[in-house]
Amino acid sequence: MIFKESLRAGETPEDWRKANITPIFKKGNRNDPANYRPVSLTSQVCKVLETIVREQLFNHLKSNNLLSEEQHGFREGRSCLSNLLTTLEDWTSILEGGDCVDVAYLDFSKAFDLVSHKHLLLKLQKHGITGQIWNWIKAFLENRKQKVVIRGAESDELNVLSGVPQGSVLGPILFLIFINDLPKCTTCPVCLFADDSKVYCKVPRRYRGKPELEGAHELLQKDLQNLHNWATKWKMSFNVDKCKIMHLGYGNDKHEYNLNGNVLSETEEERDLGVLIDNDLKFSRHIRGIVAKANRMIGLMKISFESIEKDMFLPLYTTLIRPLLEYCVHAWSPYLERDIDLLENVQRRATKIVRQYKNEEYEVRLRELGLPKLVDRRTRGT
Repeated sequence: MIFKESLRAGETPEDWRKANITPIFKKGNRNDPANYRPVSLTSQVCKVLETIVREQLFNHLKSNNLLSEEQHGFREGRSCLSNLLTTLEDWTSILEGGDCVDVAYLDFSKAFDLVSHKHLLLKLQKHGITGQIWNWIKAFLENRKQKVVIRGAESDELNVLSGVPQGSVLGPILFLIFINDLPKCTTCPVCLFADDSKVYCKVPRRYRGKPELEGAHELLQKDLQNLHNWATKWKMSFNVDKCKIMHLGYGNDKHEYNLNGNVLSETEEERDLGVLIDNDLKFSRHIRGIVAKANRMIGLMKISFESIEKDMFLPLYTTLIRPLLEYCVHAWSPYLERDIDLLENVQRRATKIVRQYKNEEYEVRLRELGLPKLVDRRTRGT
C-alpha cells in the first residue's frame, strides 16, 4: 500500500531522501578528499521500491532498444570483460592490418555527483519515461539531504543539489540514461563502462600513409572537442590531468591531442577497468603486477595461520588469490612462455603451504586438492 501510494502520488517520505555518506578510498593521496568515493547508505525500504522502478526502466529501455550499444556498464550480458574484448579485438585487427591506433582515455570529474537533476529529468522524458514513474523519480531526486559518517562521528546535514546517489539502486540506471547520448557526438569508435570512456581512431604509420586515412588525427581531435562540448552542455567536466593519450603500433607518429586547448599527456600504459593496458598489448606489465599482488596475499596467509589444512586452504585460495590471476583473463590471456610460467608459479607456491602436501610434487598437490593448472583453466575458458 505504501509503495502504491508513493508511486500514485509521485511523492517520497523525507527519510527516503536522506543518506549517510561513507567515503571509500580509491587511490592516490589519502589526505585529498577528491580521492574518496562517496557511497550513500540510504533507506532499505526505499531500496525495495527502487528495485521495482529500476526493473520497469530497464524493461522500457530494452524493449525499445534505447540504450547505446557502446555502453557496457550495469547491463545484462555486458561487463568489464565485454568492454575490453570489444576494444582489444578492434585494436589488434587494426595493428595486424599494418596501421596504428590512437586512444584517448577520458576521465570525468565526479561524474555521478555532478549529474544535473534538471537535465536528467529532461533526458528521462526524451527516452519516453513520463507519467507516474517520472514524477516519482523527480521526487526521489529532489530535496535530498546527506551527512558524512566516519567511525561514529557525523557532519552537519547538507542539501544535495545535484548527482545520483552512489550506493542507491536507481543510481546506475539513471546515470546510464544521462550519458546515453554521448556516443552520438563522436565519429570515431567510443566505448563506455558507465562514466569510464575511451575514444580511438585508426591512424597511418609514419611515412606509410594511406590515402583513406588522411585526416584521421583531425577526426579524433574533432571528436575530443565534441565530447568537451557535450560535457559543457550537460554541466559535466573532464579531469584533464587524468585524461591520457596512448599511441599503439610500430611507426605511430604520436600526434599531439588536446581537450579544449589543454594538451593531453601521453602514456605508455593505462589501467583500463582493472587491467593494465600497455602500448605493445603484450600485458606483461599487467601480469607482473597481479603476480606480485597474489604473492603478497600468499605471504599474508602464511603469517596469519600457523598451519593451513586442505579444507581451510581451498576457500582461501579460490576466493582471495586465484581471482587476482584470472580477472578478465579472456582479454589478456598470456602467450609468452615467461608470463605463463609467472602465473603458474603463483599456484605452485600457494599449494605448498598446505601442510599435508608441502613435500609433494606440484602435480600431486593439484590432484589431491582437486585443482587444475591455471593454463588448463584458461584453455577451457573457465
